[in-house]
Amino acid sequence: MTGAAGAIVDLSATTDAGFLGPLPTTPGIYSGAQKLVVARYNFATDPAAGVTGTSTCFGATKIPAHFLIRQAWANVITAITGSGVSVAVQVEGANDIITAAAITGAPWSTTGRKIGIPVSQTASTWVLTTVARDVSVVISGGTVTAALFDVYLLGEVIAIA
Repeated sequence: MTGAAGAIVDLSATTDAGFLGPLPTTPGIYSGAQKLVVARYNFATDPAAGVTGTSTCFGATKIPAHFLIRQAWANVITAITGSGVSVAVQVEGANDIITAAAITGAPWSTTGRKIGIPVSQTASTWVLTTVARDVSVVISGGTVTAALFDVYLLGEVIAIA
C-alpha cells in the first residue's frame, strides 16, 4: 500500500467495510478520531544524503501531541543499501517504531511490508507522543547509498487529563 507520503489521514470516514480507500494527495492533518500517518524516507531527496545521523521525514512536527500510535508498519520500496549500516525509525524515543537493524537482514534487505513495534493487540507496545513530533530515520555505522520506504502509523489523539 503506497500513498501520498507526508500525510495524516482521517480514517473515520472510510468506506468499504472499514478498508482503507485511496490516500489523500495533499499532505496535512485530517480531522476525525482514527488517523493514519504516512511518512516517506527517500535517500535521493534526503538533505543529509544518508550519512550517520537522524533525518526527519516531514521536516516539521506534524504528528500532534498525545497521538497514541497503536499500529506501525513500513513498506520498503527500494531495499536499503550501503556498507556497515543500521537503520531505525522513531517518533517519541529511540527504536520505538522500528528497532535499529543492520541493512543486510530483516527488515531492510528486502522490499515489501514490514511490521513495526507498536501492534494493536499489545497495549504495552503502543507509543504516546508527549509533544508534537516528526517521524525520524536514524542511520548508524555507515552511509546509505540507496533507500526508499514509507512508514505508516495508525492511531488517534487522546485526551490527557
